[in-house]
Amino acid sequence: AGTACAWSLSRFADRYDVQVWEANAVPGGVSSSAKIKDGKITLNDQVQGGAPSYRNNLLLLDKFGFKPTPVMMRISFGTGKNQWTNHSPSQLTDRCKDEIARFGRLLKWIHRFEPIFIFTPIEKVLKWFRFSEEFRNQMVFPLVALFFGTG
Repeated sequence: AGTACAWSLSRFADRYDVQVWEANAVPGGVSSSAKIKDGKITLNDQVQGGAPSYRNNLLLLDKFGFKPTPVMMRISFGTGKNQWTNHSPSQLTDRCKDEIARFGRLLKWIHRFEPIFIFTPIEKVLKWFRFSEEFRNQMVFPLVALFFGTG
């Protein structure tokens, strides 16, 4: 997002003096590419690149001929009895299936009443609506960390 922001502002050189400072040898922030499987596969972990809310990223990619394509984002958390993914059943998702459904319904209400919830910590909301400690700690908090940590 930083590179796209700098690019977008640089298009208006009469209004903005843009400088990009990058600590790494290549720009990219939290995104990166790496060769795996003895260099046979390139893995790109840029989560933010194709999100529709990142308009400048999409414009920058388009300018250089890259077209974002939809992907199935797969995530995995925990180990043992607390391991779960968004693409296959697990012991934890089985134990929390009712809370998962209830949380989905709650998110619709939170969206409708965003001005009330916007400044309320997620931990407080989960306690108010009596979600279990297991659901909060093993499912919701890791997801919140993932999405706030990746932009």
